[in-house]
Amino acid sequence: MSDISLYWEADEEVEDIKRYTTGGYHPIRLGDVLSSPVSAGSDSPSRQYRVLHKLGRGSFATVWLAETLRASSQHYVAVKICVADAPPQLELDIFDKLPREKTPNVVQLLDSFSLAGPNGIHTVLVHDVLGSVTSIIGSPRGPKHAREICRQIAHGLATLHRHGVVHGGE
Repeated sequence: MSDISLYWEADEEVEDIKRYTTGGYHPIRLGDVLSSPVSAGSDSPSRQYRVLHKLGRGSFATVWLAETLRASSQHYVAVKICVADAPPQLELDIFDKLPREKTPNVVQLLDSFSLAGPNGIHTVLVHDVLGSVTSIIGSPRGPKHAREICRQIAHGLATLHRHGVVHGGE
């Protein structure tokens, strides 16, 4: 498969600025560093993520491309910051239903923590960056890979359904 770009087109339908209020989105600036607290009794330093680029948003979260800091090797992650009014355990409970071992075609939870901000306490979920489906489809070899991408999505959804997870988003 061809290289996947880490850059996405700007989101023309940006979130409503009025959602950056108490209970809503957490304000982020490119370059911000988010830190996961050190676990009690752990000798390892806190996990830190520098925000590089906005990947997208939904009704309940914004998602950011970030680089890991203080890791044995630098890599990129997707950092999802939920609105403060979202139940903090909602998505974490979903990941608790899934097997702990890596499951093909299902995104893995790499880290999670709470982030206190001016609009409340936000749940933060850290995942591997999966890439932009539109950049793959739009590439010269994209149509050839469309069937494979659809197959992988179908297998991932089947795995989620087997574990009692269904998407009910807006």
